[in-house]
Amino acid sequence: MKRFISIFLLPVAFSVSSFASSAVENVDPLAFQKLIDSGEGIVLDVRTPDEVAQGQIGEASVIDFYADDFQRKLGLMNRATPIFVYCRSGGRSGRTAEMMEQMGFEKVYNLSGGIKAWEGKGLPLSKSAIAPAKSAEGMSLGSFKEAIAESDSVLVDFHTNWCVPCRRMRPVIDQLEDDVAGRARVLRVDADASPEVASAFNVVGVPVFVIIKGGQEIARLNGIVSLEKLKETLLEGS
Repeated sequence: MKRFISIFLLPVAFSVSSFASSAVENVDPLAFQKLIDSGEGIVLDVRTPDEVAQGQIGEASVIDFYADDFQRKLGLMNRATPIFVYCRSGGRSGRTAEMMEQMGFEKVYNLSGGIKAWEGKGLPLSKSAIAPAKSAEGMSLGSFKEAIAESDSVLVDFHTNWCVPCRRMRPVIDQLEDDVAGRARVLRVDADASPEVASAFNVVGVPVFVIIKGGQEIARLNGIVSLEKLKETLLEGS
């Protein structure tokens, strides 16, 4: 009887493991399009700048797979947000998806066949409607501390040039800076140009908005945030 139970349980254990879930899913172009249209994730293009100039899928954040700091930039993305990644034919994006899974990203969808398969289905390409900002000068941690010491209330906008949500928030931060003039300061920090500062604040999932009062962080907001929410949090108690 004991031998029968042992033989019976073995295949059941293997059956369970074979259905273990994975953070990475390879999808065809039509499924990829539906995922983008859902508006619930971030599109990531890992091609070179020359390739990107020929057209993009959706409004994509762009990180060159061959860049020396590629993995560090991946680490600035929000691990809890679905990522829709693609390249020219699926090779680079496939390796990127595996890398992101190892880094702890919860869900990554890789476009099988890449942009070539996308075009093969007659699906559209586009160019980003939001122009990237000029490259920012780096800021040391020392100069950053000096800057926040100049005001009792500071909102620090941690962003990158390649991040689409960051670019979407740019006009919101412009307006916020005008609205709080004389009452608080807005400090913009490019996490790529100032990695020491970004690391000190454990910045992940740009854009990140850190509220500092009296030299101490009191609140942190991530992603797309309304002007009203940012202003309310920054001026609370003022």
